[in-house]
Amino acid sequence: MISNLEYMSPLGKSDHCVLSFDYNCYINIKNKPRIAKLYDHGNYHDFKLELDKINWQEEIKDDFSVDTNWKYFLTTLNELEQRFVPTKKMTQIGKKKNAFPVDKKTRELIKRKNILSKKIVTNQDPEIRAEYNRSKTREGIGDLHTDPDDTKSPKTDDDKEKAEILSEYFASVFTQEPDGEIPVPNSINIANELTELKINKDMIMKHLKKLKIDKSPGPDKLHPRLLRETMESIAEPLSLIFNQSLNEKTVPKEWKNALVSAIFKKGNKSQAKNYRPVSLTSVVCKILEKIIREHIIKHMKLNRLFSNKQYGFISGRSTSLQLLEVIDKWTEAIDDGYEHMLAKLLIEVLCLGKDSPDANRLLNYKAPTSAKMESGDFASVAYYVLKNRCPEKGSLTIKEVNNCLDGIATNNAAKKKELVRKNILHLLTNMSAIELKWLIRMIVKELKVGLSQASVLSVYHPDAEEFYNVNNNLEKVSLLSKL
Repeated sequence: MISNLEYMSPLGKSDHCVLSFDYNCYINIKNKPRIAKLYDHGNYHDFKLELDKINWQEEIKDDFSVDTNWKYFLTTLNELEQRFVPTKKMTQIGKKKNAFPVDKKTRELIKRKNILSKKIVTNQDPEIRAEYNRSKTREGIGDLHTDPDDTKSPKTDDDKEKAEILSEYFASVFTQEPDGEIPVPNSINIANELTELKINKDMIMKHLKKLKIDKSPGPDKLHPRLLRETMESIAEPLSLIFNQSLNEKTVPKEWKNALVSAIFKKGNKSQAKNYRPVSLTSVVCKILEKIIREHIIKHMKLNRLFSNKQYGFISGRSTSLQLLEVIDKWTEAIDDGYEHMLAKLLIEVLCLGKDSPDANRLLNYKAPTSAKMESGDFASVAYYVLKNRCPEKGSLTIKEVNNCLDGIATNNAAKKKELVRKNILHLLTNMSAIELKWLIRMIVKELKVGLSQASVLSVYHPDAEEFYNVNNNLEKVSLLSKL
């Protein structure tokens, strides 16, 4: 790094000598160009004309294996791609503004950051801002410990060794299915049997139209942009390959391959256990998977095989909907308070039919009604239901009512429903409807006495409130009435 070191005389009256040396910086510059395919400038019109000239029924036959037919299709697309999709040698990013050369990875990061910086100026999208912030951090995987669980183990910076460490760790935590026969679920009687899936061109076209052209290709190097632009011409050969795959119950071997990327989650970046694998598989294979999934879900929905508790992975039943329904139930429970619980208990004790008018009145006490009772007042609705079922005059003392309420609370906490029912029945048979009305109001905390502290104290003496504010003793205040 340093050469030609010389000691020279101090400058001026300084006691420190001057050092003169040559600093040499060596950089490994790889001049191997990268061939980039310009899909935006592809001649897809002629591409499709060449595809339409092929008689796919003759070239893709059931006599050949699925692998053979897939390789023919893939080879045909690759050859036409070389003819109609232009390429460009990417030797250096930018317009050679950098006099000091940098490595390829650094240039790519700088280019990406500059592109995002320009997007932020014209578009205040928070996702673009987040991506820009991520671009400023270091990407890739740094040095890894050779032992994923030991932070004191030696580190390696070799890419091949890091890939092997990650591969071994991912394989060690992979869920191993038990050997033997697959468990058979309980049989369910269904009205409509699962029909045989026959894939046609329209099904394939539907999914090819939805392809995101800015996504990366899988191991087969078939770019989503290419598949989408030529979808009218490749739908037929894909339908033949898909149907053959379903009939033979096998898939091409290349579809089983994947490009695996390690994504850091949290913790120490030098430990392999803090990374999770993400697989990039064949785009064509994922289209077949989506078609099969739609067919199975359609069958399950038709026969109502999904539980009402199933959310996510089903269209129209997202996890957001689940959250909204839970919040709705919580809000309903908060609004109802004790009323809904008391309504169910009364319906059960009085042996009312679930669809009877009185049961509907209790459960829907907030609904408008033409009867002579207050809408939204549960106690009034309960009185209307109980007035012809309870005695005209009650026979219980306050102490007996309190003991009965304590018994209801204790037995309800212990989940002794029969005893709760017995206590409520005792109240209903020994209290009048008007007494039960006010008892219900006290239970649901709707009893509002329109008396203030001043009103109560003024009954004892005109100066009682002032006297109470001084000594804060009700016993002494009560003695004022005897004066």
